[in-house]
Amino acid sequence: MGVKYYAPKDVARELNAVGIPAHEKGIRRRCRLPASDPRHIATNPAFPGRFYVTESELLRLLGAKEAAA
Repeated sequence: MGVKYYAPKDVARELNAVGIPAHEKGIRRRCRLPASDPRHIATNPAFPGRFYVTESELLRLLGAKEAAA
């Protein structure tokens, strides 16, 4: 089974569903941040210029809410 990838709009939808306010444009901005920035969202490096967020990165973002609670 391969790795699943999500478009920024899907990531925003999933985050909003669990109570984390997010917008597609905000997700894209965070994808463009340098990797050294803690707000950076990792994407698939095989598609430069396209933002395909990996499932593991989405789970990391969802886990951040649980850690904050």
